[in-house]
Amino acid sequence: MKMIKDLTEKILSFIKGDKNEKQEILLIDHRFQSLEFLKNALCRRYKVLIAQDKEEAISRARLYKPSMIILNCRLHKEATLDLCASFRKFYEIKNVPILIIAQEAETGKIAEFYTHEIDGVLMEPFTRKELLRQIQAAFLDRR
Repeated sequence: MKMIKDLTEKILSFIKGDKNEKQEILLIDHRFQSLEFLKNALCRRYKVLIAQDKEEAISRARLYKPSMIILNCRLHKEATLDLCASFRKFYEIKNVPILIIAQEAETGKIAEFYTHEIDGVLMEPFTRKELLRQIQAAFLDRR
């Protein structure tokens, strides 16, 4: 029911031409604390959508067509790469910028992530300011 209400509001906002509507960012992580940190860091500037697994992430991305996807690669590498490939496969979201959050121990994966057309990597730990700077850089690169 909530999804229908959210979709209806989005459609009405689009029809009315609401210029003040915030850009939407889809956050994907299986850890609640990480999602809360990201949500709190972004909620003033962006509308935040949350997904905690692959199926939910794909469903929300296709339904809401967010302006950006931020994916924590703590999902195991194959799941992260598979999810990035899935986003690029669907027409309605194939051009959405993707940022990956990684830990220093995962630096070996970074080159492989770029083969799946990601737009940036943010290394943990990071500050709110670094997060916002990386998001802006990804948006500017996509223009």
